[in-house]
Amino acid sequence: MTPEHYISYLLTTSPDVASLVGMNVFNIFVPKAQTELPFIVYRRGVTDDENTVSAPGPLDVPTTSFFVSSWALEMADARRIGDAVRQALNGQIGDVAGLSVVSLLMTGEVDDFVDPTPAGAQLPLAYEVRQSYQIRWQRA
Repeated sequence: MTPEHYISYLLTTSPDVASLVGMNVFNIFVPKAQTELPFIVYRRGVTDDENTVSAPGPLDVPTTSFFVSSWALEMADARRIGDAVRQALNGQIGDVAGLSVVSLLMTGEVDDFVDPTPAGAQLPLAYEVRQSYQIRWQRA
């Protein structure tokens, strides 16, 4: 299992997340066939390896950043989804399918929106709660 699979696993097995978005959890982009909100999109950011001077090379406990965006037609709904995402992810540790997670912590959160009308799109206004996380994990 990779850190991306772990994030997906936690989001898709959370009853609170499922009650708000069903199985509408996507990695990197939303498929064109997905035309209805709400949904969640997550993506991997940077992976940093810690190195030591005494034993040159990586410690094999990298830290990977992730961004999770909760989208809805109403800001209050996007916040509810964001709260469920935080409960599903923040503070998780343990071993799952060969991945040893040392820590998974939220590092930030911001609200945003997309107004498609200036571009001439016929889509509704959409609200987003974007969260950033860091996961420390042990390489096998």
